[in-house]
Amino acid sequence: YAVLDNITPEFEPVEISGAAKKDKKEIDSIVRFVRSQEKLILYGIGKDCSGLLERLAIAEQARILFCDKKAAQGECMFFGQRVLAPQELCDKYQEYNILITSSMYGSGILRELKDLGVSSDRITCNTVQLWESGR
Repeated sequence: YAVLDNITPEFEPVEISGAAKKDKKEIDSIVRFVRSQEKLILYGIGKDCSGLLERLAIAEQARILFCDKKAAQGECMFFGQRVLAPQELCDKYQEYNILITSSMYGSGILRELKDLGVSSDRITCNTVQLWESGR
């Protein structure tokens, strides 16, 4: 056991697979999109939303609003902010763009928002997992 103290592990460089590179590019693109928006609402306060927020500076996080279906059932808080109910997107927050954060349920959420009368011009959908499964 004493010999192990003198051993330094060495690891070969790991090559990122094509799929992982594609996902990283998409994630970087989403982060750039979020940073470029002055008025943005993240729809969906699940793991993908949390994973996205971890990639942003605190000042960037502070200017983002959140929306989720859960808020329609009562007061809901996320990252210290009141979460908007989907119906509010049609009235008070019409000048905000919307990023659907959920990589799994995005198409269903998109349909729901369109059914509420939210213009599809305002909506961007995330298609890649933004959280790391090892956490």
